[in-house]
Amino acid sequence: VLGNATLAKSTVSVLIGFILTVLIYFVPFFAKKIELKLKDEKTTTLAYFATNSIALWVLKRLADFTGLGISSILFVLIIAVIASLVQVGVDKYTNIYLKKFQKS
Repeated sequence: VLGNATLAKSTVSVLIGFILTVLIYFVPFFAKKIELKLKDEKTTTLAYFATNSIALWVLKRLADFTGLGISSILFVLIIAVIASLVQVGVDKYTNIYLKKFQKS
């Protein structure tokens, strides 16, 4: 459920998307801090999954302030898996297309 008595659905969508985007942006920096090498898709996917799971769980727990009403940790994990796969796919194909345009 998106939204609550003080936050509209559209506001919550933008807020949650912004928070997840900022956290995912910092995944490579956190990986360097803990000396984790993101050289293959499996480690990248696991790093994204861990970040998404923690972020969504915290946002779920703060539902009064964030407006994100997820009823179960199972749904958090399902959403985190889907988001992680999408992020790895976007990352992979963005790198492919950037290499093509840089060669041109």
